[in-house]
Amino acid sequence: MKTIKQTQIADYIGVSPQMVCDIRKGRRRLSKEKSKKISIKTGIPFEDIALGGGDELYKKMVFAYQQQEAVK
Repeated sequence: MKTIKQTQIADYIGVSPQMVCDIRKGRRRLSKEKSKKISIKTGIPFEDIALGGGDELYKKMVFAYQQQEAVK
């Protein structure tokens, strides 16, 4: 299985790699507007993005990224 890097997830969802790290560690949350955009792009429910954080949200983002890559 190919390793997915935080920089790849950051590029995919349109935030900085540092923001991905902060989200993953639960230090920051995304704005309402950014959460909506990511929800539309990834298919992750808005509530999960806006209210969530940590490894669980990061895993959902990785899964969405892998699904997107699979259709290329």
